[in-house]
Amino acid sequence: DLCPSPVVVFLSIYVERVLSTARRS
Repeated sequence: DLCPSPVVVFLSIYVERVLSTARRS
């Protein structure tokens, strides 16, 4: 089984960007 590390990192960055954009709005 491959570790979902890259997936978790990608999701974390994506969530942070979404939250940042939402706050800016």
